Amino acid sequence: MSPKDFVIWLQGYYGPIPSGQREDLAEYLRPLAPSYLEALKGAVARRFSSQYGKTPDIAVFESCRSEALDGQDAIVRARLTALPPPPEGEVGELIEIDWAAVFGAALTKSREISRSGR
Repeated sequence: MSPKDFVIWLQGYYGPIPSGQREDLAEYLRPLAPSYLEALKGAVARRFSSQYGKTPDIAVFESCRSEALDGQDAIVRARLTALPPPPEGEVGELIEIDWAAVFGAALTKSREISRSGR
């Protein structure tokens, strides 16, 4: 979820953001990760009632921080475990490493260093 999407949801759920808070809210939301904003949305919706007719402010978002961080961890874990398996017959690595060559080169270098007396 982008900051723009978060603000659209916020205004649709709670109502317009007061003009005096818009710039501060934009500055607050801009550096936040999409997964954190998604979790913050859930935390705010659970903790801040729309019955008061007011849009939550930065203090409300800060009070939801620990719940949002926990939610962010769950979102990230779910996304990582939802990755599709590699195609059949493939290892699933982005690169294939010839470990025999790597260890052979390291062993050769080690022997050279030992022989030179360093």
